[in-house]
Amino acid sequence: MELKLFTPLVSIEHEMQSLLDRAFGRTGDWPLRPTMDVTQEKGRLTVEMELPGLEAGDVDIQVEDDMLVVSGEKHRSREVREEHRYLSERTFGSFERRVALPEGYDVDGIAATFESGVLSIEVPVSEPAAAVSRHIPVKTAL
Repeated sequence: MELKLFTPLVSIEHEMQSLLDRAFGRTGDWPLRPTMDVTQEKGRLTVEMELPGLEAGDVDIQVEDDMLVVSGEKHRSREVREEHRYLSERTFGSFERRVALPEGYDVDGIAATFESGVLSIEVPVSEPAAAVSRHIPVKTAL
Protein backbone atom coordinates (compact mmCIF):
# COMPACT_ATOMS: atom_id res chain seq x y z
CA MET A 1 0.00 0.00 0.00
CA GLU A 2 1.42 3.36 -0.97
CA LEU A 3 0.68 6.56 0.95
CA LYS A 4 -0.38 9.36 -1.37
CA LEU A 5 -0.21 13.00 -0.35
CA PHE A 6 -2.72 15.40 -1.79
CA THR A 7 -0.46 17.98 -3.43
CA PRO A 8 -3.13 20.71 -3.72
CA LEU A 9 -3.90 20.49 0.01
CA VAL A 10 -0.21 20.61 0.93
CA SER A 11 0.21 23.63 -1.33
CA ILE A 12 -2.76 25.41 0.29
CA GLU A 13 -1.40 24.63 3.76
CA HIS A 14 2.00 26.06 2.77
CA GLU A 15 0.42 29.24 1.39
CA MET A 16 -1.69 29.72 4.55
CA GLN A 17 1.39 29.30 6.77
CA SER A 18 3.28 31.79 4.61
CA LEU A 19 0.45 34.34 4.90
CA LEU A 20 0.32 33.93 8.69
CA ASP A 21 4.08 34.27 8.95
CA ARG A 22 4.02 37.54 6.99
CA ALA A 23 1.00 38.86 8.91
CA PHE A 24 2.65 38.31 12.28
CA GLY A 25 6.12 39.39 11.20
CA ARG A 26 7.75 35.97 11.25
CA THR A 27 10.68 36.14 8.89
CA GLY A 28 14.18 34.75 8.69
CA ASP A 29 15.72 31.44 7.82
CA TRP A 30 13.83 29.23 10.29
CA PRO A 31 10.53 27.82 9.12
CA LEU A 32 8.11 27.19 11.95
CA ARG A 33 6.76 24.28 9.92
CA PRO A 34 9.70 22.27 8.56
CA THR A 35 9.25 20.40 5.30
CA MET A 36 8.46 16.74 5.63
CA ASP A 37 8.36 13.78 3.24
CA VAL A 38 6.25 10.76 4.21
CA THR A 39 6.40 7.54 2.22
CA GLN A 40 5.06 4.09 2.88
CA GLU A 41 6.50 1.06 1.18
CA LYS A 42 6.03 -2.60 1.93
CA GLY A 43 6.91 -3.13 5.56
CA ARG A 44 7.75 0.43 6.63
CA LEU A 45 6.67 4.05 6.89
CA THR A 46 9.46 6.58 6.42
CA VAL A 47 9.34 10.21 7.59
CA GLU A 48 12.10 12.66 6.62
CA MET A 49 12.27 16.24 7.88
CA GLU A 50 14.71 19.02 7.05
CA LEU A 51 15.85 20.66 10.28
CA PRO A 52 18.78 22.95 9.43
CA GLY A 53 20.62 24.38 12.39
CA LEU A 54 19.35 21.79 14.86
CA GLU A 55 21.16 18.96 16.59
CA ALA A 56 19.74 15.54 17.46
CA GLY A 57 19.25 16.64 21.07
CA ASP A 58 17.00 19.54 19.98
CA VAL A 59 14.36 17.15 18.60
CA ASP A 60 11.75 15.16 20.53
CA ILE A 61 9.87 12.21 18.99
CA GLN A 62 6.86 10.58 20.64
CA VAL A 63 3.93 8.34 19.76
CA GLU A 64 0.60 9.63 21.07
CA ASP A 65 -2.77 8.09 20.19
CA ASP A 66 -1.54 6.43 16.96
CA MET A 67 0.19 9.65 15.89
CA LEU A 68 3.93 10.18 15.44
CA VAL A 69 4.70 13.58 17.01
CA VAL A 70 7.96 15.34 16.14
CA SER A 71 8.74 18.60 17.91
CA GLY A 72 11.73 20.79 18.58
CA GLU A 73 13.03 24.25 19.22
CA LYS A 74 15.81 26.32 17.73
CA HIS A 75 17.78 28.99 19.55
CA ARG A 76 20.70 30.57 17.79
CA SER A 77 22.33 33.90 18.30
CA ARG A 78 25.43 35.46 16.83
CA GLU A 79 27.10 38.66 17.83
CA VAL A 80 30.12 40.30 16.19
CA ARG A 81 31.74 43.39 17.70
CA GLU A 82 34.49 44.97 15.70
CA GLU A 83 35.94 48.47 15.56
CA HIS A 84 33.46 49.88 13.02
CA ARG A 85 30.97 47.08 12.85
CA TYR A 86 28.38 45.52 15.09
CA LEU A 87 26.28 42.53 14.05
CA SER A 88 23.63 40.82 16.12
CA GLU A 89 21.46 38.02 14.74
CA ARG A 90 18.96 35.86 16.55
CA THR A 91 16.99 32.97 15.15
CA PHE A 92 14.49 31.11 17.26
CA GLY A 93 11.29 29.18 16.96
CA SER A 94 9.60 25.95 17.80
CA PHE A 95 7.71 23.46 15.69
CA GLU A 96 5.52 20.38 15.95
CA ARG A 97 4.57 18.02 13.14
CA ARG A 98 2.17 15.06 13.44
CA VAL A 99 1.85 12.01 11.21
CA ALA A 100 -0.97 9.50 11.51
CA LEU A 101 0.50 6.03 11.90
CA PRO A 102 -0.95 3.24 9.74
CA GLU A 103 -2.62 0.17 11.14
CA GLY A 104 -0.14 -2.50 12.16
CA TYR A 105 2.75 -0.20 13.13
CA ASP A 106 5.36 -1.51 15.59
CA VAL A 107 6.00 1.16 18.24
CA ASP A 108 8.97 -0.76 19.67
CA GLY A 109 10.68 -0.94 16.27
CA ILE A 110 10.62 2.80 15.51
CA ALA A 111 14.13 4.13 14.85
CA ALA A 112 15.36 7.68 14.16
CA THR A 113 18.62 9.05 12.79
CA PHE A 114 19.80 12.64 12.41
CA GLU A 115 22.45 13.51 9.85
CA SER A 116 23.41 16.80 8.18
CA GLY A 117 20.24 18.56 9.29
CA VAL A 118 17.90 15.80 8.11
CA LEU A 119 15.86 13.71 10.54
CA SER A 120 14.86 10.25 9.25
CA ILE A 121 12.32 8.11 11.10
CA GLU A 122 11.58 4.50 10.14
CA VAL A 123 8.38 2.87 11.42
CA PRO A 124 7.99 -0.88 10.80
CA VAL A 125 4.50 -1.77 9.59
CA SER A 126 3.15 -5.29 9.30
CA GLU A 127 0.98 -6.05 6.32
CA PRO A 128 -2.66 -6.71 7.18
CA ALA A 129 -3.62 -10.35 7.12
CA ALA A 130 -5.09 -11.51 3.86
CA ALA A 131 -8.84 -11.80 3.86
CA VAL A 132 -10.00 -15.38 4.27
CA SER A 133 -13.04 -16.49 2.38
CA ARG A 134 -14.94 -19.59 3.17
CA HIS A 135 -18.27 -21.05 2.14
CA ILE A 136 -20.67 -21.71 5.02
CA PRO A 137 -23.16 -24.50 4.27
CA VAL A 138 -26.75 -24.02 5.36
CA LYS A 139 -28.28 -27.04 7.06
CA THR A 140 -31.96 -27.84 7.14
CA ALA A 141 -33.84 -28.69 10.32
CA LEU A 142 -35.12 -32.28 10.54
